[in-house]
Amino acid sequence: MLAENNLLTRSNLLGMARVSLGETGSIVSSLCYLFLHYCLLVAYISKGGELLNGAVHNLAGVDVPEQLLAALFTLGWGSLCYFASDQTLDKTNTALAGGLMISFLLLLADVFGGVTPSALFSTSDWSAVPDALPVIALAFVFQNVVPVVVDQQHGDRKRIQISIALGSLIPLLMFVLWDAAVLGQPTVAADGSIIEDPLAVLLNQSGLTGGLIQSFSLLALTTSFMGFVLGLTDFVADGMNVSKKDRKDPRNVMGRAVPFLVTLVPPYFLGLLFRDIFFEALDKAGTYGVLMLFGVLPPAMLYRLRYDKKKELPQSEGGTANTEMLGGGPSVLLATGAVSAAIIGREIFQSFRIF
Repeated sequence: MLAENNLLTRSNLLGMARVSLGETGSIVSSLCYLFLHYCLLVAYISKGGELLNGAVHNLAGVDVPEQLLAALFTLGWGSLCYFASDQTLDKTNTALAGGLMISFLLLLADVFGGVTPSALFSTSDWSAVPDALPVIALAFVFQNVVPVVVDQQHGDRKRIQISIALGSLIPLLMFVLWDAAVLGQPTVAADGSIIEDPLAVLLNQSGLTGGLIQSFSLLALTTSFMGFVLGLTDFVADGMNVSKKDRKDPRNVMGRAVPFLVTLVPPYFLGLLFRDIFFEALDKAGTYGVLMLFGVLPPAMLYRLRYDKKKELPQSEGGTANTEMLGGGPSVLLATGAVSAAIIGREIFQSFRIF
């Protein structure tokens, strides 16, 4: 849906909302974008201090206040995003992603030896699925880079579809393998007690397993943190009408420093105030950020572009005959938006203890 929106409007996510839904749609998408990024940055900063504390404890046997380590995590990676060139950031991100994949493969090889099919399928609770959906949606957030994919593939429908499909399949495979590795661990401890959280057991193991989990978690957190810092910084700079040139000049306080301060300072202090907010922040980001921004708005935008505004679009870019990437007509768009809206509504009702 986002790829088709982009082909029709040749604009980024916020531009798509403005063209299709007007200023109201642009404001709603902007608020969702801000909410999503701030929630995730709060979660990353809070968890970053916790993971660094675990790493320092394992390496040196000492405990450092998590508030201090959260500040170092924010300052260190935030400074890199601020001062480093685009080339340096690309190389750093490539190195971190490489380390992430290596640690993931090593971790799977280490943990899969303890997987038993009976443990994997012995316990299930389907009533927990609705509560898990927002975090599942959050885990597959990549839609903000769809305009980049469309541009890189020069608007070729087939290549865009293949890129999106493969780009979704690879993380799906990683998630399935990791879930199997964790949930397939024994459910009964050596003393006969029931293991409630197999991941916590693995994480607290001494030696290779615990270290690999901490390394993988920290690398995953860092790469995500850098991406969302850069994305929100550009968003704030756009809102301040700062030119691309001024954003690259560290001496330009208003053009460079202020967007970074707006991006990093609020989530840092929120992370300090609410130290155990990681999972709650992920849940809220998935519900009100991801499902609204990438679940409700895209079908609404595409419906308007296909059926209400088709005649207003340039013929070279409009025309669903050349750009339609999702079949099923309006019923599929309405169903997609309705499912996302239902999950959001359920969360709102639960927040007010209606059911």
